[in-house]
Amino acid sequence: MNATTFTFETVPPRAGHVAVAANDLMIVWGGCQGDYFSFREKYLPANTITVYHTDLDVGYWTEHVTEGDIPPGTSGASGLLIASKMYIFGGHTKNGDTNELYCLDLQQLTWKHIIPESELLPSPRDKFTAWSYNNKLYYFGGFGENINSGTYLYENGQFVKNTGSRYLKDNQWNNQLLVYDLESNRWSNPMLQGPVPVPRAAHTAVRLKNVVYLFGGRHGDIRMNDLHSLELETLTWSGELYVEGACPCGRSWHTFTAVSDEVIFLYGGYSDNFVSLSDAWQLNVTDRQWSQITMPFCKPREWHTAFCSTDGEILIFGGFENDTLKWNEPLKTSNEVLTLQLKPHCLKRLCLQTVYIHWPSDKWTILPKPLNDWLLKKKRFENTKFGDTFESDTIKQGSICVVHVC
Repeated sequence: MNATTFTFETVPPRAGHVAVAANDLMIVWGGCQGDYFSFREKYLPANTITVYHTDLDVGYWTEHVTEGDIPPGTSGASGLLIASKMYIFGGHTKNGDTNELYCLDLQQLTWKHIIPESELLPSPRDKFTAWSYNNKLYYFGGFGENINSGTYLYENGQFVKNTGSRYLKDNQWNNQLLVYDLESNRWSNPMLQGPVPVPRAAHTAVRLKNVVYLFGGRHGDIRMNDLHSLELETLTWSGELYVEGACPCGRSWHTFTAVSDEVIFLYGGYSDNFVSLSDAWQLNVTDRQWSQITMPFCKPREWHTAFCSTDGEILIFGGFENDTLKWNEPLKTSNEVLTLQLKPHCLKRLCLQTVYIHWPSDKWTILPKPLNDWLLKKKRFENTKFGDTFESDTIKQGSICVVHVC
């Protein structure tokens, strides 16, 4: 990624976008504004990515222009980051749902439209969920066109016609697992073991080591709160997992974010009672127990994104702020970054903050060079006006991320 760019205090509001995490950077692409259900959405420019930086204690945005085989403006797609490449699949465009796969090289800022060698491809869809494992991209569920209307992968999985809405009556909910192999450049639709979750869309899933945990989503008119796990070595579903005590209500368009190898953070969504949600929960997968978190703010969000920084901060970005189905109420789309600190800052960060505030800058040179560089960079940033150029971080090689499409 280019090292010099423009800085911004805010970015345009959006929902249904893609956000992936690379170290302390949140990389955002796509999304829409407006009323999705009446097809009046305004897609965000597809030739730029915006990056939210958390390295200097003060969050700021940078914008980067891309080139190459640029995808169309899209909502409800998935993004997966492997090394320095971001893979975008599916979603909804002005021409309807898509099944195209694109790759953005984040070092060169160049897009490539991937043409698989497979004879059969996935059917077009959006609002599915995705994760990566062992150099493969996995996609589960979603909402899309009738599987009988084209020649697609259909060997395994169930498709259920949409009967709960007068809109998109020909579309279907599905519970397919699709796998794209980066090495062979081929798609597959493998057979699964165990009880497969019912078809759904606008659900979430997160991978912890070699197990994926899936929660909620919409099936017809029902927004569910069921929890399932998938063991990736054998592709075996657990069946619905029983969780003791209180648990989140059924919902769609929420986020589900890994905090550690044992804990997942859930935020917001849209309830079965047509309520925009602002509640937060943690799931401990070892104890198999939910615990509700008292939030310092009440900020309902639907179709937003969230990620956990290396310092344990949850960053929630964008999404709709109110009921998307209230036709007589203007739809509010957010551009806020909500930050929640789940654990104390590390000692190194606390010490740097103290030095920055209480030590004169001419004494910083006695510190090790990486610490001195950080302090100088923070000082330069605070003397830079938004809109000016600023030396920003590059994306480090070897980062792996699972994005949770809500």
